Amino acid sequence: MTISQIIHYLKGLIQSTSQAKLTKLEKVMDHFSHGYGWGEGHVKYDPNKHAISLFERFVLLLTELEKLNLTSEKKYAIEAKLDSLDLQKEVRNKRRYLAKRLKIFEAYLRKKHNIHARGFYSWLGMFIGGMVATLGLLPIAILAIMLKSSEIVIFSVSMVWFLAIVFVCIHIGRKMDTKAEKKGKILMNYYFLDYAPSLKRDEPLPWIK
Repeated sequence: MTISQIIHYLKGLIQSTSQAKLTKLEKVMDHFSHGYGWGEGHVKYDPNKHAISLFERFVLLLTELEKLNLTSEKKYAIEAKLDSLDLQKEVRNKRRYLAKRLKIFEAYLRKKHNIHARGFYSWLGMFIGGMVATLGLLPIAILAIMLKSSEIVIFSVSMVWFLAIVFVCIHIGRKMDTKAEKKGKILMNYYFLDYAPSLKRDEPLPWIK
């Protein structure tokens, strides 16, 4: 299947899931969570909400992929990977099934094709900078104590060191993001699940009218 065909299939899942009726057990859960609730502001129980959010996320990823200037070879390889994931397989828990395959597909894009989400290198720079700066605080503090510096001086030097290292690493990360974007290796409106917050579930996606 092509990427466009898979997007069409996932949109159909979203449509059918949004129209699915509650089971008796789900109606009971809805009654207690909303009727007896935990306050007037409590959100009504919706068993299909997480599934729809997951399907929308998968559609967004594939939509962003289509925007990249992929070579025919890469496109065929990605579509072959999608076919191997068997997304159309009939299973009892479709959300859990597709969630696992989404994570596998994200890892495949990063490792095999070096395709990253927007801000990936900036985030990586911030993480590495924070680690390096934290490890460097101990020797700075020991040196300051040996020189019998005041607590204010120790604190000031430590903060300047920490912020400087983090700033430099983020700056390098941003430059790498810019280069990757020019090479068509950045998904501009998508963030991978394992290192960035997920999309807001109440925020409509561009293709939803």
